[in-house]
Amino acid sequence: MPIAAYTLELFPEKPAFYLGLLISGSAVGWFVGPATAGWLLDLTGTWRAAFWVIGAAALVVAVLQFSLWPKVTEGTRSGVFFQKSILEPKNLLMLFLLSLVLTFQMSAEFGFTMWFPAFLRTEIAMSATGAGLLTGCFGIGMAIGRPIMGHVADRLGYRLIGIVGSAVMGLFFMLALLFSNPLLRATSVFSAGFIGSAATGGLWTFTGLLFTSFKGLALGVIVTFAYCLSSLGPIIIGYIGDHYSIATALWTVTVPCAFLAALAFLPTFILQGARRGQQQSKSDECPGPDILGSSPN
Repeated sequence: MPIAAYTLELFPEKPAFYLGLLISGSAVGWFVGPATAGWLLDLTGTWRAAFWVIGAAALVVAVLQFSLWPKVTEGTRSGVFFQKSILEPKNLLMLFLLSLVLTFQMSAEFGFTMWFPAFLRTEIAMSATGAGLLTGCFGIGMAIGRPIMGHVADRLGYRLIGIVGSAVMGLFFMLALLFSNPLLRATSVFSAGFIGSAATGGLWTFTGLLFTSFKGLALGVIVTFAYCLSSLGPIIIGYIGDHYSIATALWTVTVPCAFLAALAFLPTFILQGARRGQQQSKSDECPGPDILGSSPN
């Protein structure tokens, strides 16, 4: 989260675009991981090979990052170790809503990328390599779509694009499960990643700009909350898959979570609208984007 907060400070003119460009790097892993793992499984016959190869590559990247990381001179800070304003009811409620958005979004993304290849492999009888490549299209879509959809969000609104992105991602998840043609499936998976990536980028950008004076803390809160709860998604999918089928689990968990992410974003408009009049009268005393009524889109 510190690197996300730093990116928002570094590029205030187009925050969503540059933040999307930053996190698009992680999206590449959604393609490289499944594709490499499937290929190594077919090649070696053991799942351990993927962990050795990808783990070694991660260590090399970590060493290069540590040695080449630029020296950044810290600017002046307020000196406040903890912003007490985060504990105000309006801020806590907003953080809770944003945490729910990210929880549902991550549950949809993680559940799909972890279990869709298993669905293709066991219930469609596709090869491990094919299943990994097809699912990896989601990562390609995210890597390309995050900066592009970030640029669109900078112009049209972070929450608006985030809501649309989540809903459209759910629709393409449905198409990926319905289509039997591999090309149509791959197109649907790619489109889900390309457009659905707008939800995460828009959410992170909106959160960072809303809570300007403690953007790192706010982002850390929603991400920690989301990671803890969204980990239940793949577990629930596995449980349903054991008792029914993986397809049933994807339909009942992954698809609804994508739409729930969009729905959870909507109350933030209501919260801001209810507070706007109250905060407008106090703007002279407490100016700044940390006030919900004066936040960016």
